[in-house]
Amino acid sequence: MQTLSGHAKNSKVDLTRLQGITDPTVYRAEYHKAIRENLQSGGFLPPAEGLTTPVQDADDTGSFFKDTVNKITNYAGVKAFDTKGETYEKNRFNFITAEEGYRDGVYKDSRGLRTIGYGFNLDDPNNFAMAGKVLNLSPKQMSAIRNGRQNITVRQAQVLFEASVGQAENVINTRLKGVPLRANQRMALVSMAYNSPSLIGPKITKALKEGNGEAVMHEILNNSNRRKIRGLQKRREREASMFTGHSKETPNLSEMFGISTANAATMTPAKRPPILPSQDNADDLLDPEAFAIEQAKAITYANTKVSFQGQDVFKANGEKVVGTEHAGAAHMRMFLNDMYHSAHRRNAQTNSDMVDGILKQPERKTLIDFDQTTYDASYFSGPELSALYSVIGRSARRLGNTRKGYVTYTNDDKKGPDDYEKGMRDVAWSSNELNLTGGDSEAVMKKTLGQFSWEVNKQGELIVTDRYNFNDGEKIQAKHNTDSAKALQFMKILGAWATRKDVGWYGVVRGYAALYGSREGEGASFKINLGKVDLGKVVGKRRSKPNR
Repeated sequence: MQTLSGHAKNSKVDLTRLQGITDPTVYRAEYHKAIRENLQSGGFLPPAEGLTTPVQDADDTGSFFKDTVNKITNYAGVKAFDTKGETYEKNRFNFITAEEGYRDGVYKDSRGLRTIGYGFNLDDPNNFAMAGKVLNLSPKQMSAIRNGRQNITVRQAQVLFEASVGQAENVINTRLKGVPLRANQRMALVSMAYNSPSLIGPKITKALKEGNGEAVMHEILNNSNRRKIRGLQKRREREASMFTGHSKETPNLSEMFGISTANAATMTPAKRPPILPSQDNADDLLDPEAFAIEQAKAITYANTKVSFQGQDVFKANGEKVVGTEHAGAAHMRMFLNDMYHSAHRRNAQTNSDMVDGILKQPERKTLIDFDQTTYDASYFSGPELSALYSVIGRSARRLGNTRKGYVTYTNDDKKGPDDYEKGMRDVAWSSNELNLTGGDSEAVMKKTLGQFSWEVNKQGELIVTDRYNFNDGEKIQAKHNTDSAKALQFMKILGAWATRKDVGWYGVVRGYAALYGSREGEGASFKINLGKVDLGKVVGKRRSKPNR
């Protein structure tokens, strides 16, 4: 079967139907239809879908992609999202065999049953017969193995595993037909069925079909270890962690069903579990129109006070450094600005009239700057500017220089704290931190400026210079140089998020930005005057421990 990534490389979405469309609703509907037809041609969606009855797609593109990933998984299976070196079968083998362990000779399991290889039960008559068939061994030879007179090879153990895990997969296919499952969810359930098919009983089946997240976790953790065996309970805990897609250090059982922790207790049985968990406003962020509307409805203004070590700051001319009241955090506004202006730079491939129609409306004007130029301190709020002093202070201490330097994400020599307090953690592809409300001012500056230069001028003023762009944008956009290639690559990113733990919400947004945002030398420029400050007061302080 061809994978989605392979299909993306060899197929193009026909977007000629979009030419001349200025109505945003019609444009999105046709765009969604073009992508759906392309995926149908590759065998990822049912070929008859939409032929007799119109498909009711989600209104926004973010939700459309989410729904489409669900459909692909249901129709083509989780293997559609395999990538080079990262397949569902490989991950399934590693996960289950780590639980079962390996022995080349027969032994008795916790129930007293004769077992061999990767937990293969030889006392089950059906298993015994199947083993003889797949290993091409006679009943006499199989009896010698079961009675401990003959061992098996690693290859034979792998053959037995594949035969047994195939039966476990069939249990899931039969009992959970039509239930959309992410790869990690399916893997956890297959592990349980491999352990014992009876674990996928009527109660957990009912909970999965109804989307009752709490009931699913209750069944895995409390009703799937009847004899209360400690080792088996640890396995159930790891399977529960695998099912949620979270490590055991950061469990969040409600997010897997797309609801907030606060609402988990009142989740109704009618709610079906989606493939992709949601985060507040995260889908909207992938659709600037919907995102701008929602943010404009709930505008919050940050205060304007700027301080360095608790004191007011002044420029060389005596002017006080202050922030500006803004609707929304700087990184969120700059992201939307960049998507807008990047679209205009690609006007040969993008319907600019449609973009204008979406963004040039009164409720968006607090978020979109249509005359993008060089930005100064007025672009930021007081807390955002104040956060820069802390970041630059760490940079100056790391460099041992109070006159000129640069800010980077981490302190590579590990002799002091990172320039940014959280280092790379919240801007790694695996991160789910978007900070849409701007509550973490330092994180806002990290996502707006990232790595930047600073220096103290002849007047003693601290000046920050930077350009907003995505350093991998040129490479990524050269590789995916058509609208269809970009769309399919973004589908691949969503697929990776749906099936792997190393791609979080930040990775999804960052991947989108690399495809559609500014490349090196294209984005907005920053020249920020932070006033006259004495960085020597910061550098002279005793070093704190590295933030690791």
